[in-house]
Amino acid sequence: MQAIEVKYLAATNSRGSRFKATAPGGSITISRDYALDTNMNELVAATALFEKLGWNESFKSLSLEQSGELANQNTVFILTLKGE
Repeated sequence: MQAIEVKYLAATNSRGSRFKATAPGGSITISRDYALDTNMNELVAATALFEKLGWNESFKSLSLEQSGELANQNTVFILTLKGE
């Protein structure tokens, strides 16, 4: 199994709101899509990292049902191997 943690990054004077997805294999930061709610933005960020790392070969696709909130209010997505 693998996990992707998604953290919300608030806007600054020079950058808008963003979401950063992190996993043992790397990270990616995407701008917030204001047409989507927070949960969907988190899923978009996690999916972008999932695809960047090439995990679609080994793991099932991500969904909101595979997510949960950590004590620090970040969201985590749990990946399961294909065939399980």
